[in-house]
Amino acid sequence: MNKLAIIKSMLNKYEDALAYAQMLEQMGDFKKDYGKYMTSYPLDVDEELRRLSTANYEFCVALLTLLIRQEHYCEGSFIEHLINGEVNNILRRMVILQECNQGQ
Repeated sequence: MNKLAIIKSMLNKYEDALAYAQMLEQMGDFKKDYGKYMTSYPLDVDEELRRLSTANYEFCVALLTLLIRQEHYCEGSFIEHLINGEVNNILRRMVILQECNQGQ
């Protein structure tokens, strides 16, 4: 399965953070150094999410990784981001960027 198909398969699913981490791992995109893509310090998730509309693919992956890692420190935070639609917004942006990339 290519990246686009993998990302689309996760849209509108309500899985736990581990499932999304596995998706990123499967694509070879999990960002252990996600902090270097962020502009806020200390990390402010809401501020970083506001950058999504202009995000490139690498930032989207880093942002999703941030949300996954945040779950480790604040149990339930990933589900909250999922319910609020933020995870799907990131995935939708990733789909758009992958489709543009395939069209080139």
